[in-house]
Amino acid sequence: MKDIVSFTDYFIICTGTSDRMLDALAKATVEDIRSKYKKKENNKVSHAMAG
Repeated sequence: MKDIVSFTDYFIICTGTSDRMLDALAKATVEDIRSKYKKKENNKVSHAMAG
């Protein structure tokens, strides 16, 4: 994505059967990326209830 748009390097799309599952997937993904790449919590993450 970084060669196509200026607002993100990656875009993750996933599906789940409930808002709770999607929020857990989002949280786990963010935690994994932050731990691997030493990123600080300054980025916005869309959650299931955000639409």
